[in-house]
Amino acid sequence: MCCIANAFQEPVEVFGFSEKVVEISAGYHHSSAITEDGKLFTWGNNSCGQLGLGKRAGSIVSTPTMIDCLADIKVSKVALGSEHSIAITDEGEVLSWGAGGSGRLGHGHQSSFLGFSMISSEYTPRLIKNFEGMKVRRIAAGMLHSACINEQGSVFIFGERTINKLGFGEAKNASRPLVVEQLPFSEEVACDEGRLFTWGSNENGCLGLGSMDIVRTPHDLRSSLLKFRISQVSCGWKHTAAISGEILF
Repeated sequence: MCCIANAFQEPVEVFGFSEKVVEISAGYHHSSAITEDGKLFTWGNNSCGQLGLGKRAGSIVSTPTMIDCLADIKVSKVALGSEHSIAITDEGEVLSWGAGGSGRLGHGHQSSFLGFSMISSEYTPRLIKNFEGMKVRRIAAGMLHSACINEQGSVFIFGERTINKLGFGEAKNASRPLVVEQLPFSEEVACDEGRLFTWGSNENGCLGLGSMDIVRTPHDLRSSLLKFRISQVSCGWKHTAAISGEILF
């Protein structure tokens, strides 16, 4: 029988919050919670600054700790990837922090020295500036990529494209948010909701397409029509999924 160190066999209540918890997210080795008053708490592994607590914080934080630099900002949603984190403010702005490799934080290319890319971690939340005034309402974080949906239902994805998990076809990594052009909104199909699109690695058949082939652009499980407003998005390890529907943020 496999034994997991420090594993709890039954649910245990987590204490230490100033208000009621209304939103949560779990990453690979770190967790987060948003309280009713919009305060963001994080805990767990902090090896790449994914907790957003600054460089002085320990590599492991075992109790929920509020991100002090966001004390004056109301956070509405949070998504945790493998070693990075993303959050939305109540104003629709997007913040990211943690491991910066593969462009998953959306801050653009890092500086270089002698031709070598200098990719560093962000230890505190930093604003993603590429949305040009558009409000973001939903976010998702995978292992090496991230996704956002704005209030018009457009999907923006950034990070590693090694196996085309971003849905752009053949391309390199995207270090800034780019809209997935294969999923534009069309008034003609606005009432056709609830379609599921998947793309990226199909290891173990995780795309649900009845095969094991890699899919390089968003694939509709019911048809090839890709003109929908998107209401939800989720990022896995090497794949992505989106649902069409009415925007109810």
